[in-house]
Amino acid sequence: MNIQAILNVVGVLLILLSGLLLAPLGVSMYYDHPALEGYISETSAFSLTFGFGLITGLLFWKLFPSGIEKLRDREGFAIVASSWMAMSAFGALPLYLTGICPSYIDALFESTSGFTTTGASILIDIDVVPHGLLFWRNLMQWVGGMGIILLSLAIFPMLGIGSFHLFKAEIPGGSTVEQMQPRLAETAKILWKTYLALTLIEI
Repeated sequence: MNIQAILNVVGVLLILLSGLLLAPLGVSMYYDHPALEGYISETSAFSLTFGFGLITGLLFWKLFPSGIEKLRDREGFAIVASSWMAMSAFGALPLYLTGICPSYIDALFESTSGFTTTGASILIDIDVVPHGLLFWRNLMQWVGGMGIILLSLAIFPMLGIGSFHLFKAEIPGGSTVEQMQPRLAETAKILWKTYLALTLIEI
C-alpha cells in the first residue's frame, strides 16, 4: 500500500476544502453573530479551521510524494475512503468549535450527513443557527450533491495527480470502466459546469 500517495491526495483535498471555507467565513464576518457562552464565534471557528486545514493539507502535499506512477486500484479505494473520512472530520470542526453541536460526535454526524447528502440532522432549531454555519452546512451538502470524487476528477489532472483509480474505486463494476479513462476529467468538468449553471439559475 502506497501510504504516501494516499496522504498526498488527502492533502490536496484538504487544501481545496480550506478554500471553500472562505465563503462561509465571509458570510460570518458580514453578519458577525456573537459567540455562544463558553465557545468561540463562528468567524473565529472558520478562521481556525481554515488555518488548520490549509497547513495540514500543504504539509501532506509537500512532505509525501504522490507516486502516481505506482498508484494501483487498492490505493484508489483507500484514497476514496480516506477522503470521505478526512472531509467529514474537517467539516465538523466549525460546528463543534461554535457549540452549535454539543459534541464532536454530533458535529461529525452532521458533517458526514452533509457530504454524503444523507439528509439526516441532529440540529433541532435551524432558525437559531448563525448564517455562516448555515451557509457551511448547505455548502457541504452542495459539494456532496455532485461528489468530491467528481471534483477531484476535474481538478487533479491539472495538478499532475492521476484520477482514474479514484473513479474506479467510487463506482460499482470498476473493472468495466477502463475504456472511459481518457475522457474522465473532461466529463467531470462538463458535469461540474452544468451543476454550477443549474445552481446559479436556481439562485
